[in-house]
Amino acid sequence: MPLSVIAQGDPTIAPSFPTPSEIIKERLHEGFDQQEIYKQSCNSVVRIEMSDPLGSTLITGFFIDENGLIATVISTNRSPDKITVTWQERAYPAKLLAIDERTRLALLKIDTEMTSGLPLGRGLDGALGSQVYAVSDTSDTLSRIVPGRLAGREATLQKNVLPTTILRLHMKAAPDAFGGPVIDVDGNVVGVLLLNLDQENEVCFALPSEILQKVLTDYEKFQHVEPAWCGFTLELGTTTPKVIFVQSGSPAAAAGFRPGDVILRIGDRLVRDYQDVVDRCYYLTAGQDVEIAVLRNQTDRTLTLKPKAVSELKLNNK
Repeated sequence: MPLSVIAQGDPTIAPSFPTPSEIIKERLHEGFDQQEIYKQSCNSVVRIEMSDPLGSTLITGFFIDENGLIATVISTNRSPDKITVTWQERAYPAKLLAIDERTRLALLKIDTEMTSGLPLGRGLDGALGSQVYAVSDTSDTLSRIVPGRLAGREATLQKNVLPTTILRLHMKAAPDAFGGPVIDVDGNVVGVLLLNLDQENEVCFALPSEILQKVLTDYEKFQHVEPAWCGFTLELGTTTPKVIFVQSGSPAAAAGFRPGDVILRIGDRLVRDYQDVVDRCYYLTAGQDVEIAVLRNQTDRTLTLKPKAVSELKLNNK
């Protein structure tokens, strides 16, 4: 919409803007109380020290259940030799249970009970411009809760297609807040904080909470994170998600995919382009049927695909 259209109106009528006191009352009424958010979540946030032969790194994590299960993001590709979690001024040795190699989101476990897990929300469905908070256990007490806004969703970064869509936030989080929760005004985790890639413009990124749910689902089923393999190839760099190749003996071949099929929907999500399909395939669970709607010769069809585990594919190729 042109800016001139937005600016149109009766020049004789002065625009009405809310006063600061009205804004404060509105935010308190809607739950935009920063201190209340921190009070509700700070007991669930931990400090993590990752150690390896090249040194140690301090990051943040948070409990997601009552039995010491922790979510975080491991910032390096190196496997840590030692993981120490500090919670309520006490240090605990931690075990790395699972890690998603595509996003580096990890599950840790410490030997304790009566932890307070943060509830998971829906990061991908959040309204753009909505208020969020990054909560951490940083050494700088003033940076332990940082307000921000959900600014967008990104499927590419620096012209590279990402394994799945991430959240773009307008906020300036502390470096050691990496791996900590991004919380909405209702107290739900909507993301897991990534590095601040544009500190000057206060832009950082977060993995949506749906990724954490995917990792939890995989861990419960496989005891590790298991990518799903479909067996079709799309034409890269086009706005139409058209299948150009179906591998013989693949789940896609068994489901009846053909070259030329245009993918319209995966599960309950409509897809528009190549990036949408990559994003939705990330969330598929190996061994679990999913309905995929395609357009073939001007006719809509629904195919049922059962993805295979990538680890199973590797074993068969040995």
